[in-house]
Amino acid sequence: MMPSEACRFLATISGIEDDTTGANNVAKALDYQPLALASAAFYVAKVRELHPHFSWDDYLKKIEKGKLALTQEILAKANPIYPITMTAAIQIAVTRELDCDEEMKHVLTFLSFCAPQPLRLDILTNYIFSVGGVQDKEDIGLRIQGSSLILIDKRKDGVYIRLHKVVHDIVKLTVINDSMNSNERVRIVRAAVISFNQFIDETMPWTWDKLDYVAQTKHFVGHLKTLSMEIGPKVAAEELKKDQSITDISLSSSLRKLGRITQCNAEYHSARAFYSAAVKVIDDTQTLEGSRELARGCTGLGRVTSSLGFHQKGKEHLERALSIHRNKPELDNVEAARIYSFLGKVERRLGNRPQAKDNFNTSLLILRKLNLEQDNDAAHTYLHLGSVQCDLGDYLEADQNLQLARSIYLEKFAPGHVN
Repeated sequence: MMPSEACRFLATISGIEDDTTGANNVAKALDYQPLALASAAFYVAKVRELHPHFSWDDYLKKIEKGKLALTQEILAKANPIYPITMTAAIQIAVTRELDCDEEMKHVLTFLSFCAPQPLRLDILTNYIFSVGGVQDKEDIGLRIQGSSLILIDKRKDGVYIRLHKVVHDIVKLTVINDSMNSNERVRIVRAAVISFNQFIDETMPWTWDKLDYVAQTKHFVGHLKTLSMEIGPKVAAEELKKDQSITDISLSSSLRKLGRITQCNAEYHSARAFYSAAVKVIDDTQTLEGSRELARGCTGLGRVTSSLGFHQKGKEHLERALSIHRNKPELDNVEAARIYSFLGKVERRLGNRPQAKDNFNTSLLILRKLNLEQDNDAAHTYLHLGSVQCDLGDYLEADQNLQLARSIYLEKFAPGHVN
């Protein structure tokens, strides 16, 4: 239903005429699905006959506690035309799709590991291919289009699919249940990680890690946030690498990418889960390429750990990244300069200003040796060095470094740029 119609519908049946905000919230929570709205309104109306002060907020608390199906039983018992609840009816439809159609089973399984919001069809297609489903992109689209459980939304940037909120809840409960063994869960999470990375590589190969391009990733960050909840508590990172189809380095890189994207979107808990898994997957590496990836994972993990307020732990991860660079002098010195700069910021947060200043100066020394003292990395470091010098009362030196930072920013960016 349209939002305005849904609110009027709720008010008419429930008898609550003076709480449009509450009705709006309930309608949104039920995804404007007519039968779900009817069940909600009828339930509230019956409850208010005994408890006149029962409100939409009270109803929302019930469905947040997982009692949606319970509230629907009241309408089912009172309505001889429709003697089963909507939840039961959807459960039948979901079970039928899972039992009778292998491709739709893959579709619903993947969506159950995602958030109840629109998802680019391309990401789902990548997943179907990675788990060995159909090899025809158009065929996948036709199967989805023919399902009454899935909604399709065509936008300028592509086709999006989603499930009604109530359908998503039931699919999740049906798919991710006690009968799902750990190997199957690991396989799904690994395939999901690969699918999102394939989409990133195809649509934003050069911008995925840039703060300036957060808008490009915003549409799937909610899904990454949901997926991150599987890694660690339910799926051990070490289990993810037990697959010969993808190398440990590649898997670690894929997890790190998802960590960086969630980090850019300020989802630090999710970022920490991805970075932590990226480090664990490759923890025992001996190769140069593996060491490079491990250092990058430790760097990201250190940054987000500090962003969450655990500065000492974040410092330890960054120091480990530095030790990898010291042991492998062939690694990129620019990345070492960045680590020193990140470490300087963490030291400042810990109140260790002299150490912070030393780290910033070391970072700049490396960049000067590489003739990169006019680069963005140098500008960021000049900025933070100037800030810590202000803390220490060295205002003349601070002024010089802040002026240097600004001159580089003015050369690299437009005058109105955030930097």
